[in-house]
Amino acid sequence: MLVYESSFELTRLFRVLFQYIPLRDSPNENPQLELPLQAGDYILVHGEMDEDRFYHGETLYGQTGLVPSNYVERVSDEQLVANAAAAASRSQSPSFPLQVPAHHAQIVHDFSSHSGPATADTPLPDSVCPYPPVDVTNVKVQEIKEPNQPRLPYPRELTIEKKMSRSVVLSWSPPEDQLHPVSQYHVCVDGTVKAVVPGTYKCKALIEDVALDKSVNISVRAVTEQGHSFDAQCNTAVGAEAPVAPQHVRVWSITPVGACVGWFPSNSNAEHILLLNAIKVGVCPPSVFQVQLSGLLPSTIYRVSIRTKHPKAVLEQRPVERCVDFKTLPKIGLPEPPKNVQVEAGPQPGTLLVSWTPVSSQPLPPSRAAVHSYLVFADGRSIAQVPSANADHVLLRLSDFADDPPLFITVRVRTREGNVSPDSNVVRVPRSIANLASNIATSLNSSTTQMNNSGFPNNPTEHREALTGNRGKRAEAGLEPDTLRAATKRDRTPPLAHLLRTLHLLVSLLRRCTVGY
Repeated sequence: MLVYESSFELTRLFRVLFQYIPLRDSPNENPQLELPLQAGDYILVHGEMDEDRFYHGETLYGQTGLVPSNYVERVSDEQLVANAAAAASRSQSPSFPLQVPAHHAQIVHDFSSHSGPATADTPLPDSVCPYPPVDVTNVKVQEIKEPNQPRLPYPRELTIEKKMSRSVVLSWSPPEDQLHPVSQYHVCVDGTVKAVVPGTYKCKALIEDVALDKSVNISVRAVTEQGHSFDAQCNTAVGAEAPVAPQHVRVWSITPVGACVGWFPSNSNAEHILLLNAIKVGVCPPSVFQVQLSGLLPSTIYRVSIRTKHPKAVLEQRPVERCVDFKTLPKIGLPEPPKNVQVEAGPQPGTLLVSWTPVSSQPLPPSRAAVHSYLVFADGRSIAQVPSANADHVLLRLSDFADDPPLFITVRVRTREGNVSPDSNVVRVPRSIANLASNIATSLNSSTTQMNNSGFPNNPTEHREALTGNRGKRAEAGLEPDTLRAATKRDRTPPLAHLLRTLHLLVSLLRRCTVGY
C-alpha cells in the first residue's frame, strides 16, 4: 500500500507516464544524476521545477535523482483522498486503483505474510507455487542486451572489507572487458554517488555517513566515454536486516510466447536461479539482472521466481527467493489479407499497377501483430515486397516477367512477428497486359536468335579461326598488308542493327539482376 505522508510542504506524488533511460534519452551532460523511470511507477518530487524543466525526485525505495517533467504527471489530491478512504476500509488493498487487464483477472496478487495460524483462506507462502506445473521443455533463458548500445564494462567481486558504526570499507575488481577504458568509478549508496575513484587508482574506497541501522544498497559504477555501467551489475546490500533475496522483481514486454524478467540483486557476486511454477529453467551468472524468456505457452499463468544461490542463507533459514505472477497473452491469429486488390496497366508503358486497400484491423506498433509489409505473388510465386504498413500499391515492370508472364496476382500481409496472412482475392491479369508481356519475351528471344545467326560464332575459338582463314585467303589474293588490315576490321564490325539489339538485351538482363537483388 502506498502511504503518502510528508513534512515537506512542496513534496508531491507523481506517476511516471513513459519509460526513461538516462543514458539513452537524457539531453544533459551528466545522465548519471538522473533517475531511470518505468511507466506506471510513482515518484516523490521535492521542490519546484528547475530551469531545465527537471524535478528533484525520489523513488519509493529511497533512490534520488533528477526527473524530467515531461515524463511524469502529478497525482491529484482528490485521487489521494479517495484511495486513502479505500485503504482505510480495506487495509490489504493497494492505495491506488489497479488497472488489471482482462487476461490478468484470474491471477492472485496477494503476497502478504501472515503471522497467524494457517487457514483455508490463508494464502500460500511465496516458496509454494499455487499454480500447476507447466511444460517448460521449450523455455529458453537469454540475457537482455541493448542492441543499439555498446557493451559497457562493469566492476566485479564487490566485497565489504570492514564495517564500522556509520562507515564502510569496500573493494572491487576492475572490469574484465578493457575495450572501453574506465575513466573513474562511482561508489553509490542507494543510487546516490558518495565517492569518486579515478580509474587508474586502487579499486578501494571508504564510505562514511552510511545508515547501517537499516538496509542500504552499495554499488559501484564504471564510468566510460560511452556512459556508465548499471548499479545492479556490481551491488551488495548491507546494514541491519539486509536481504539476501533479489529485490524489485518485475515482468514486462509480455507476449503470447515470451516475457522479460528483471530484478535488483542483493549480492551481484551470487548466481541466480530462475524458476517457472517451481520448475527450474535456468541459472544466471553473477552480474546478470535481466533476462528474456521465450518458449512460453499462450494464455498461461506463470509464477517466475528468482532465487539467490546462497547456501549459508539457506542454512540460516533466511529468505533467498522473490517471485511475481503474470499471464501470457492469448495467441495472436493470422492477420487478415488486404481487400479490393486490382490489377491494371501502369502509368508508364510496359508497367503493371497492383493496388489494394491497406489492412486497418491489426494493432498499431509497437505491437508484434502490427503490419510490417505487403507481399505480392504472381501465380503463387513471390515477386515483390512493399515494406510499409500504409502502402496501397506497387508498380511492376513487365520486362521482369518476360520469361514467365503472370496470369493471376494475389497480395498477402506480413506482421512484425513474422505471421503471413492468407491470399487476398485472386485477380486475373488483363489479357492485353499478358499479351504485351508475351510480345516482350518473343522480341527478346528473336533478338538473341538473330545475333547468333549474324555470322559471329558463339565460340571465341571459332571466331578467331574464321578471321585467320579470311586473312589467309586475302593474302593469297595479293592484297597489301594495310588493305588486309582494313578489310579485316571492316569484316569484324557488326551492323548497327545488331548493336542496338545487343544493347536492348543487356538492359533487360541488367533490370532482372537489379530486381533479383
